Parts: sequence; C-alpha cells; structure tokens
Amino acid sequence: MIKQKFQIEFICPYCKKGKTMADHIADANVSCKCSECSQVYVCDLKTKRVEKARARASPNSPRKPTAKMRIQ
Repeated sequence: MIKQKFQIEFICPYCKKGKTMADHIADANVSCKCSECSQVYVCDLKTKRVEKARARASPNSPRKPTAKMRIQ
C-alpha cells in the first residue's frame, strides 16, 4: 500500500477546524462539506482560495412552507 502525501490543505472558512486535502493543483472548483461544522464551502484548486457557499436543496427534499407558499 502506497501512502500518498497531500501537499495542499484547505481550512474551513466557518469554523477554522475542518480540512480538505488535495494532492495537486488543477483547474477545478470543489464543493466541500466540513466534517466539523457541516457548513459548505468551495475550494479553488488553481488559485488555492476558499469561499463560503450554500448547499442547494435537492428537488426531492421536503421544504418548510413559507408565507408565500400555499398549504393545501
């Protein structure tokens, strides 16, 4: 078994505890969910920047009714 060393480390912008590791630079953005605080953030593997993000609800997930929604 070969142990791979990850050279790039991204820190969660919310709690500053969770980490995402990458082994090389690539022209890609990766959406990550923090293992510590469960917040979502985006890692840019090319520029090595981290941005706060929001998770998009799936169409099958139940939504809480709002004032604009009609309850039937």
